[in-house]
Amino acid sequence: MSWRWNDVVRSIVVLLVVIGAFALYQALLTGDRGDPTPSLDYKTAVDGARADAHYPVLAPAELPDGWKATSVRYAPGSKWAWHLGVLTSDDEYIGLEQARTDPESLIKSAAPGTVERGTIDIDGSEWQVRRDDSRGETTLVRHEQGVTTVVTGSASQETLEDYVRSLRG
Repeated sequence: MSWRWNDVVRSIVVLLVVIGAFALYQALLTGDRGDPTPSLDYKTAVDGARADAHYPVLAPAELPDGWKATSVRYAPGSKWAWHLGVLTSDDEYIGLEQARTDPESLIKSAAPGTVERGTIDIDGSEWQVRRDDSRGETTLVRHEQGVTTVVTGSASQETLEDYVRSLRG
């Protein structure tokens, strides 16, 4: 059997095409898809909620560098519920919940399994500290003028306290 150079070159080209197709397929399956959690513009929702709610809806004026809002909800009605979820630059979650309800109800839905661990003063307001050690979560709770505010998440208590200090109504 005699080989011609044309046959050898054709075989190499076919082999390179197969290897290239496989490499492209792998790149598409395992390539960096970017950030899986998109950032949301929460400020429009805050403005809408503030115009509608009958209490000071809290939100940070600006998020620190590297932080991003990942979820926002406002449910008008008898309870006027507000939610803002953010991720810190360390990918720790912080959730802000507000509603015209008793603390126990909001704690049950926003921070189940947490146990009271005392109180702290943040800029003149008393906040209840709660923890769920099994999940590594800390929760801060305040009830004023019929509105319960819950700040909860996997971030450190110090980070949660700084976040509370950033909230504006």
